[in-house]
Amino acid sequence: VVQEYERAVIFRLGRLLHGGSRGPGIFFILPCIESYSKVDLRTSVFDVPPQEASSTHRLEKPKPKPPLPLPFLLFHF
Repeated sequence: VVQEYERAVIFRLGRLLHGGSRGPGIFFILPCIESYSKVDLRTSVFDVPPQEASSTHRLEKPKPKPPLPLPFLLFHF
């Protein structure tokens, strides 16, 4: 049984079955010939600690600049 936020990718003899994924709901596989893998479709969010970056233009004489704090937020689909 595959939940609403999941899909089942079915492989027949190691190759992707025509038609892509199945779900949500009940699906049938042929034992010993087919295998499946569940894929979660929910979005995961990870908090990344702030990073610092500094830059200088190569054509100009480098001047010391304070680093810039860069906040990050990573979305994983």
